[in-house]
Amino acid sequence: MCIRDSTIAEWILSLLSNKKSINTVEVTNLCKAVTVYEDEFKEKDVRIFNCEDCYIYINAAVSHILISNCTNCTIMVAAASNVCTLDKSECVKLSVAANMVRAGNSIECRLNMYTATHPILYGDSRYVLLGPHNVAYDELMGHIKHSRISTKPSNLENWASPLLLKTEKDWHSLQPEKEFAKLELPMKFKDNAHMLAPAKYLEALNARNKALNELMEMIKKAKLSAEQQENLHNAVQGYFRDWVSNMREIKSIEGLVKMMDDS
Repeated sequence: MCIRDSTIAEWILSLLSNKKSINTVEVTNLCKAVTVYEDEFKEKDVRIFNCEDCYIYINAAVSHILISNCTNCTIMVAAASNVCTLDKSECVKLSVAANMVRAGNSIECRLNMYTATHPILYGDSRYVLLGPHNVAYDELMGHIKHSRISTKPSNLENWASPLLLKTEKDWHSLQPEKEFAKLELPMKFKDNAHMLAPAKYLEALNARNKALNELMEMIKKAKLSAEQQENLHNAVQGYFRDWVSNMREIKSIEGLVKMMDDS
């Protein structure tokens, strides 16, 4: 696959330039924070630098977005009309719709994306997990339309075929269907069922949700005693702790609970 010369030229110039334009907004040095940005970021060039243990939600159609030197963060970007870049970061979970997505020099990051082009992986990137877009809420498609991101069906598979640019070794992997999950958003986002993900991923997600609903109905009809309810609660809690430990999610969950308690 080839990459347009103009795209490469734009990228190189952006890396060489340190100038901040009047159209640029920055989010810097956040730690253990949960933040939501909206109209103040519309059509802006957004830079997120040096954030740690944060949950950042951008409910707007931005122009470009650069995420750099971030650690243990969950970041959601509704739409980027140009390029979304993740660079020099570790353990970042990024959910984004953009005309182009690229990631480089990052470790143990997960990118769930909808993109009009194939994503680009560059530099020393290790253990990068790529997955389909996992966000759905009422305003989202409006932001994607505003950003002029093509929603033709063939784009649903672009995330799975990255272009490798000057990488010594291919360290990326693709998210299995059984691990695909919808990103949970703050309550202010009104839920919507429509996700820009391949049918097989949506079917797997729907099957899990159906199984969960059937289990909850079965428990409800069982009319358990108070002691049985407590035993069931302890068993589920124990299995859940084992799961989050195996998935290395316990730190982020405990951090989110602490942030919610402190707010």
